[in-house]
Order: sequence, then structure tokens, then C-alpha cells
Amino acid sequence: MVSRFAKLLSLLFLAVLPAIAGAELKVEPDRTTLYENETLTLTVTGDMELSVNFDILFNLGNLELPAPDIEKLEQDFEILARNQKYSIRTVNGETRALITWTYQLEPLRTGKLTIPALNFNNATSEPVTVTVMEGRTPATASGPRDAYIELSADKDDVYVQEQMILTVRLFFAGNLIRGELSEPQHPDAIIESLGSQKEYNRFIDGRRFRVVERRYAIYPQQPGELVLDPIRFEGQTRDSEGQLQFVRDRAQLFDVPVKPVPAQFTGQTWLPASSLTLSDSGIPQQDRLTVGESLTRTITLKAEGLQAEALPPLTLATPDGIKSYPEAPQTSTDISNETVTGTLTQTAAIVGVEPGPVTLPPITLAWWDTKADQQREAVIPARTLTVVGVNGATTPTPPAAAPEPEAEASPEPDEPVTASGGAGFWPWLAGALALGWLLTVVWLRRGAGQSKTEAGPSAGEMREKALFEDLCRCARAGDVRTLDLLPRWLTAAKPGQTFRTVSEVVNWAEQPELKAELDRLQACRYGQAAARDGGWQGDRLVKLMENLRKHPSAPADSGDLPPLYPRALRS
Repeated sequence: MVSRFAKLLSLLFLAVLPAIAGAELKVEPDRTTLYENETLTLTVTGDMELSVNFDILFNLGNLELPAPDIEKLEQDFEILARNQKYSIRTVNGETRALITWTYQLEPLRTGKLTIPALNFNNATSEPVTVTVMEGRTPATASGPRDAYIELSADKDDVYVQEQMILTVRLFFAGNLIRGELSEPQHPDAIIESLGSQKEYNRFIDGRRFRVVERRYAIYPQQPGELVLDPIRFEGQTRDSEGQLQFVRDRAQLFDVPVKPVPAQFTGQTWLPASSLTLSDSGIPQQDRLTVGESLTRTITLKAEGLQAEALPPLTLATPDGIKSYPEAPQTSTDISNETVTGTLTQTAAIVGVEPGPVTLPPITLAWWDTKADQQREAVIPARTLTVVGVNGATTPTPPAAAPEPEAEASPEPDEPVTASGGAGFWPWLAGALALGWLLTVVWLRRGAGQSKTEAGPSAGEMREKALFEDLCRCARAGDVRTLDLLPRWLTAAKPGQTFRTVSEVVNWAEQPELKAELDRLQACRYGQAAARDGGWQGDRLVKLMENLRKHPSAPADSGDLPPLYPRALRS
């Protein structure tokens, strides 16, 4: 009630003011020259006659008034925000409303733009010409503008798939009420945010600015020119006088040349990194391994400036004298505020099976040093292990010669040989037992065959069929899971044998064509060579596996479990 009474008193006070002159519509921009990344504040003032009654007097706060035809501006400007305020005065018994509209406008193009004549309550404004210049707003004598964006990159050009660091800094004065800063985007680039954003203060020409800093790792995937979309900011700040200011800016990074893979690179997989290391752990310093004893060897590949998904699996050869049981590679990506570091770890259990020296071949990986702009090689040198027997022997122990049978003593002529114990009885008993055992075996095999025929395919056969179907589907698609499914399928297809790696399958099958297709699959998935040769053709690998399924080239299984140790170590 007090508020309404105060408004009523203000109306009575306004009645003594001079009468307003004839209807008039004023259009006033805050400036007529600006840059394309700035906003314009437009103030429009007009008045209209108002019929006053008790309903209006007691609902002044909810009073709705018409507005000028501001939609005319939308062909050259984007209307970002709008506001309306009014005051009411009475002169000589006539009540009029003085209305002020405020609009925040962004120019849609550069050049000379015209704010057309606006109409309101039978009044028309004068057109106003505004000049919009190209480029960013420079610093003036009074200091930089209220909000602006700065972009910087750590490199002027990059190789394809090489990391480039983009730094985005937003400067704004006053208290930020709301704001939205866009993210870099590009369809042919992988973009990774580096850590959390930083916030700090900076004084520029004696003026305090709040700075928001963000960093991104960008990996171009195609050679040519990398043209990022502009980074945009929109927000509102409150100045020292409590006034709201609409702020907006945008900035675009320069076009970045993206170079292709250099012709002098000889590696199988393109690895552009600022640093790359290979390390080996798990092998004892004395390089000795006892037969039957196992150790865990771990190979770690770490690349600074690359994601873990870009790192290829390593090929670990298994020499004679040991057995190797590798696990699936493990990958991880570490993201800091400075860079991205990818890590690949391969672990294998090694078991000594035959005494003697065993040489683990060297592991070599070619990569491209982006700092020195040249090819380098990461190497794990060859290691020689000495496999010793349980008794300390380092050479295979030949099998012991069978003792010669001793000559039987001839019976004395005067001592007749008796038939005690039944010399003729035991052969007949042995023959009867052998015949019974043979009949039992025949009966059991016949019954097992009938049961199998009546029961249908076994669970093992169904599992083998399902694995083979998955294997063919992955092979046709060029899926790297083919390399994991192949030993699993062959293990199911050959009961009594175990295949843990693709190398064991290739050695068992003895088919050069199969090895060549598997090598081509790995090169196509992780390298550049197969892509240059025309890509992946999965049907060839499927045909080879179907032939292997129907006509295995390896010797037929004996049905016995494979020995853990060589014949020389078995007693």
C-alpha cells in the first residue's frame, strides 16, 4: 500500500510539470563507428497518451506498453538483448507515458549499415548510419575494451597426427554476471582439453582484468590446411557503478599448415612425438632361469605428445628353450596442463623348458622426433638368458642308456625243469584277459558313438562354430580383434592343444599365405604401408581360415596332451 501511495503522489507531483511538446521518436546509438566484433547500444525514446483509471493506478508495475517496429534492424543487426522503462506525467489533465527502449545490437557484416526510420505512435525517427570496420578492436589510450579473446599456438605448422597446443585466454573487466566461452571444433581433428582452466588477474595499462585460460591438444588427421572455427564469448558484466554491460567477442586462429608423413620415414607406424621411450623390466640381473620356473617380463612404451590409442602393440618373439604366455596390451593416457602422454604396457610370462643359453631378440621401434624433425629409433637390446636344469645343468641331459640284460643261467643238465607254477597255464590266462579287454573297448566305443549320434553336436563343437563365425566376421571388417580370436578358435578346434598367440598358430599351420595376410592386417590397422597398397581385403583371410578348418596342414592330433618339457628332461 505504501508503494502504491507513493506512485500516486508522484503522479500528482508530475501534474505541475510543463506539458510535453508534440509526439517525437528519438533514436540514439552509443557510437557510430565500431569494429565487427563489437556490440552497439541503441536507445529509442518516445511518448504516448495514456488513459488513467484506478486499474492503471494500482497496477503500474505490470503495465504493458507497445514498442516501435524494431524488427526492421534484423537485416543488418542481431538483437542480443532488449529492455524497456517508462515514466508517467500529467499536464493540463492529459496523462502521457514517456518510454525508453534499450537494445544491444551486433552487426552482421562490415561496411556502412543504416538504422532505418522507426515508427511509434504516429511518430517517425530519423535514419542513422553506422560504420562497421574489419578486424579486432585495438587498445586505445584509455586501455583495452571490456572483454576480448586472445589465441596462441605453440607451433606454426605440424605433421599429420602431431600434437599442437592451443591456448585460449579470455580477458574481462568488472564483475562477470554470466558468460559462455565456446570450445574449438574441427571435423578432421581430434581435440583434447588439457586439465582444468586457470583463472588469475592481470593489470593492463593500470586497469585490472580477470583472465580465464584454457589449453587444448589438437591432432590434425588430414594433411592440408587446418582452419578452426572462431572462438566466441558472450556475457554480461557489472561495472563499478552497478550498471550491466553486454560484452561479446570472437577470435580465430591463423590457418595451420598440416604436412603429410615424410617420405624418409621408414617405420611401420607413424608416431610423431616430442619424446618416446621403451623400457624392459622383470628379467633378473643374473640372467638365469631354472627349468620350470617362470618370470614376468614387462615392456613399456611411453610417448609424450600422443594418445595411447595411437600406440601400436609390440611383437615379442619367443626363441626355442622357453615358453611365452603374453597378456593383452594395457593402455592409458595421462593428461596434464602441458601435454598428453600415452602409455602401452605389454606383459608376458616366460617359462624355461630346456637348459642352455636363450637369446631374447632386440625390440626396435621407429618414431619421428617432432622437436628435432628427424626419425629416431627406440631400442631394447637383446638379452641372453641361461636356462639351467633343476640340478644346475646348463646343457640338455641325454637319456640314460638302457642296461643290457644279463644272460640267463643255463640249467644244469642233472636238474630237470619242473612245471611248478604252470608254464603252460600263464600264457592261456594272459590271452583270455587280453581278449576280454579288447571286447570291452570295442563295446565302449560303439556305445559312445551311438550316444554321440543320438545326442547331436557337443558343447565344444557349438563353441568352436560360434568362435569361427565371430572370427570370420571380424576378419572381413578388418577388426584387430581377429588377432585375439584366431588362437582361441584354433584351441577350441583342436582339443588337447593350446594356442595363445598368433605366432603359435602360424608356426603350427605352416602356411606362408596365412602369415602374410595376418601381417597385412596388422599393418593396415596400425601402420601406413597397407593403406598405400589399397587397404584391407578380409575375404582372402577368411578363405585361408576356411581351408585351414577343412584341411589342416599340420599333422593330425594324437589325442595326447602336449608335454610341458622336452623329451630330454623327462625321466
